[in-house]
Amino acid sequence: MPPKTTQRRVTMSDIAKRLGISQQAVSAALSGSNSTVAVGRATKARVRKIAEEMNYVPDFAAKSLSTKKSYLVAFLCRESFHLDILVPCLDGLQRQLESNGYSVLTSIHGNLASDELTHIDLAMARRADAIVLTPADDPDGHTNAKTLLKLNQRFGMPVIQISNKVIPELPCVQLSRANGVKRCMERLFELGHTRIVHLTHQDYRDELHPGFHNKSKEHWAAYASAMRERGLEPLVLDTPSPSDSWYRDESLVPAIDTLLKMVPRPTAILAHNDRLAYPAAAILAARGVAIPGDMVVVGYDDICPEGLGIKRLPTVNQPFAAVGEEAAKLVLEMIAGQPGRDIVLDPVFVERDLQGPPVGNPQQSAVPVVTV
Repeated sequence: MPPKTTQRRVTMSDIAKRLGISQQAVSAALSGSNSTVAVGRATKARVRKIAEEMNYVPDFAAKSLSTKKSYLVAFLCRESFHLDILVPCLDGLQRQLESNGYSVLTSIHGNLASDELTHIDLAMARRADAIVLTPADDPDGHTNAKTLLKLNQRFGMPVIQISNKVIPELPCVQLSRANGVKRCMERLFELGHTRIVHLTHQDYRDELHPGFHNKSKEHWAAYASAMRERGLEPLVLDTPSPSDSWYRDESLVPAIDTLLKMVPRPTAILAHNDRLAYPAAAILAARGVAIPGDMVVVGYDDICPEGLGIKRLPTVNQPFAAVGEEAAKLVLEMIAGQPGRDIVLDPVFVERDLQGPPVGNPQQSAVPVVTV
């Protein structure tokens, strides 16, 4: 039996010899935007074509030793971050970083700060160059602020929050909830709705644990502001927060029953998210309320569940792929020595089958605040 032969790894030096150019030029062509050596577009294309033909594989271990970088960015995500949000966010982050020579280490962990801390330790063990995370914020106010600030301020590691600015001193890439709600309300007013109820969860004012429900507070504040600007009093129906990701029908029944007893009846619901909007629409439909003929239901997040028999509702799409891309760009800026900064993006209103209030249904200028 002939002895096995080990194929030698193709190096940048091999590619340089093949093309008759310097190794520095090959390195610059293959390293995205990280190199300080200027290389023309045509040369980059030639280098990458030959590298592919020669089955070149980057030696990240050697690169790490020479630059004292791991070229690894840790993405730490709470399990409550819905997959329909996580996947595009990770896609945007990964695409942008990989085009610049970095790999992404993704960890999905529990929602508590203690869970997050375990994965921060794992990221450090892997010598990650930066951390991007959906920050944990326990109901008792505990966060990993002390640890993350030490990494950022004492050791110079870029730490970037996504979606929720839990730690004030660290940069955050997020979407403007206020602008998304404002656009929803403007369109409902344009169509003639004035009796608009906000369906949300308990502690929507973020009073039990300030900061824990800040998105709910931002949503409520934008809704209430829009109503009062029109001389209308806000109407709120809240419901207990469930343990699972989609609100169970039974938890919404008291709020919907209260809604249906109101005289005159509201003509539109603005839900805090789609996890409230779709079950609410299903309960209303089961009680003979036509959606959207008798009542309009508007959600938030653009996430449609299966099995409820409700067609896709008007909602607000949050472009989390763009959030991931912007977070990646910010990582690269901070690794290059630039200071961190907050980035706020606007969501997109998705109108779908939206219409005005039923004909002959009188409008009322003000309604009371109701809490279930």
